[in-house]
Amino acid sequence: SAGHLVTKRYDDTTFASGNSTLNPYNAGFVKLNGITGDVYLVGISGGTDGRILRVYNPHETFNVDVYHESSLETTAARRIRTNTENNKSGSGGTQMMTFIYDAGASRWILMSFES
Repeated sequence: SAGHLVTKRYDDTTFASGNSTLNPYNAGFVKLNGITGDVYLVGISGGTDGRILRVYNPHETFNVDVYHESSLETTAARRIRTNTENNKSGSGGTQMMTFIYDAGASRWILMSFES
């Protein structure tokens, strides 16, 4: 990689619409290619202390909203915290999100959200 930071990519075609928990498997970058309606991200699996995950929604119509501490995610360690303690909503499609996992809090932390 000649000193470049390279992370594994996963093209997710199963992440479609409604309330969803993302499974990034071993990837550090996930491109959501299967969106068929607005998505409400309530959790992310695979949390490990310090793991950074970037998620990209390329759809120009449908949005991905990130839900803060959603009880719709039944596994607490998969839940997401936002800096505002409110849900983050996209508008007009195409979002980029960056998360880091904090094992001390047992939560994914939303570091950035661009819409």
